[in-house]
Amino acid sequence: SQAAFQPLAAITPQTVDVKHSRFQIRLNPTASTIAGTVTIEAAATAATSGVAIDAQDNLIIDAVRVNEASHVFIRTSDRITLNIADALTVGKPFTIAIDYHGVPVVANRLGGGLLVAQHGPEGTIAMASLSEPYAAPSWWPCIDNPSDKATAEIEITVPQGFTGASNGSLVKTEANAGQTT
Repeated sequence: SQAAFQPLAAITPQTVDVKHSRFQIRLNPTASTIAGTVTIEAAATAATSGVAIDAQDNLIIDAVRVNEASHVFIRTSDRITLNIADALTVGKPFTIAIDYHGVPVVANRLGGGLLVAQHGPEGTIAMASLSEPYAAPSWWPCIDNPSDKATAEIEITVPQGFTGASNGSLVKTEANAGQTT
């Protein structure tokens, strides 16, 4: 969808403090697809009964787990809502894991999102992201609140012949079954 995306943080501040996110992202530049699992480690900062996760409508949500147990969710065009009052004791850590897949889109007025383009005379395909300040939900489900600082761990799987890159320090590169790296 090319519609303007309004971040959750600008609409309804949440009483959730994200501590760490783990992104296990599978990119396929030639098919122009993305899939993965995002695991959010957080804690409630005040009494609340649920959590809203930003996820633009180009992402299909396959499953959600709260503290490793399957959990139902309500999906709207740009959001997933979880009623998890039992997991939201103030200060007690909890995790939300979201399995998803979809196609990249360019979102927001600044051209943010996940871009797919061909470059050079050979038509080399590249995928790149611009997620500042609010386009992240176009390529991974998240609590899109730039004022909530957290650490991140990023695991990118790409077909052989492609290279995944990100901010931070590279820990390792390995060949997988199915001709991916």
